[in-house]
Amino acid sequence: MSQELLNELNERLMAVHSVYEDYFWASAMGDHTVDDAKNVAESNVSAFRADSTLSARVHEALKGQSGELREKLLQWQKFFSCYQVPTEFLPLRDKIAKLETAVDNSRNTREEGYIDPKTGAFVKAQYSQMSLIMATNDDEAVRKACFEGLEKLAVVNVPELVELVNMRNEYARALGYEDFYAYKLHIAEGMTKNELFDLCDEIYERTKYGFQNVRELEKTKPGLRKPWNYGYMMSGDLIKKKDPYQQFSEALPRWGRTMAALGVSFKGATLRLDLVKREGKEQNGFCHWPRLVHFKGSVRIPGECNFTSNAVPGQVGAGSDG
Repeated sequence: MSQELLNELNERLMAVHSVYEDYFWASAMGDHTVDDAKNVAESNVSAFRADSTLSARVHEALKGQSGELREKLLQWQKFFSCYQVPTEFLPLRDKIAKLETAVDNSRNTREEGYIDPKTGAFVKAQYSQMSLIMATNDDEAVRKACFEGLEKLAVVNVPELVELVNMRNEYARALGYEDFYAYKLHIAEGMTKNELFDLCDEIYERTKYGFQNVRELEKTKPGLRKPWNYGYMMSGDLIKKKDPYQQFSEALPRWGRTMAALGVSFKGATLRLDLVKREGKEQNGFCHWPRLVHFKGSVRIPGECNFTSNAVPGQVGAGSDG
């Protein structure tokens, strides 16, 4: 019966996960007519994770098991233990998901750009585009204008984000964690905050000499530490020199030829790509797997991958940035 339970769990998780990922992709690519359906699908994923009945069945199935079967059941036991939620906090979880969607939509549809320092006109430019301009444009005034444009974006949705942080912390405390950061760190990495901060302290101690090196370098590169100059002065020339060899128009075919030359066949996998920036689209590049590679008996079922970036064709650096 334990193998039957594993099969059931795999199929049920795949079903709710795939539905959510399909809606998530559509919404992230700019189709917000699916947002309500996406929130429902996300709630279904959360409900599966928090299903105490399934958790109890796994606990019961572990009795007397050994070997590979036991190891798989232990993984499911750990999975369910991470997501058990008191019933009274389920509405809060759904409220958080709706606010997250609202904030994402606001960020993806807001007006973005900078004030042209010469004409005073507003220039429409996406977040990632302004970051690239700061790294490659020879005019410091334009780089500074882009920095100021990015600074304005940083304070958009602050009230909603404060509300979201408060709700997330309340939710995490209901699960027995200090705050939401501690909860996510445990779920995603299996670490505590102290363990992570100790690593960060060690990294800082080993690399803090670099700050003094930058101060010394600024003596020969005036203005280096200004935030709109650092990227340009440290790597701008290299980005421009590489640009003729890394044109965005050639990125996809070169990638395909490279994979083929390496003997990567993908074995029937489906790749869904959306690579160019546009208004309303999610600004962070990501790679999600709505359907994982898995087996039904001895039959291998190929996976599906969604990959997106926000390249700006024709802009210097777009080939490597995208």
